[in-house]
Amino acid sequence: MSYPQGPIPQVPTAPQSGDSDSIKKNLIKIVAILAVVGIGWGALEYFDFGEDTAKYAAVGDCMKNEGSAISPDMTIVDCTSSEATYKVAAVHKNTRDTSLCAAGTTGYSETSTTGRKGHRKTSTVTLCLTAVK
Repeated sequence: MSYPQGPIPQVPTAPQSGDSDSIKKNLIKIVAILAVVGIGWGALEYFDFGEDTAKYAAVGDCMKNEGSAISPDMTIVDCTSSEATYKVAAVHKNTRDTSLCAAGTTGYSETSTTGRKGHRKTSTVTLCLTAVK
């Protein structure tokens, strides 16, 4: 009895994975970094960590105008700073009524909105400011 001769079966070998594995690992790292950056940016937008804005001002804080006379943008600064041009004499929350400010002070109102669509929070504050001498 004769058996037909054929090719000798080869033992399968593992595919070479050098380049494709490193590309996958680098892609996963890039996606993870972008996810962390995106989450961080979203948190900043949602929670509004701008603690130097007018809505966080308290009596005695000093401020400077980073905007213009027509469109002011008041920011809290250190009172010993040469940038300090105003001092907060009174704070009125949830109103834009600058007539609440006493004579000799300048009224400044600001409304800010934080959060995202469907979860927005609006806050309004009126500051009564005196000039820093």
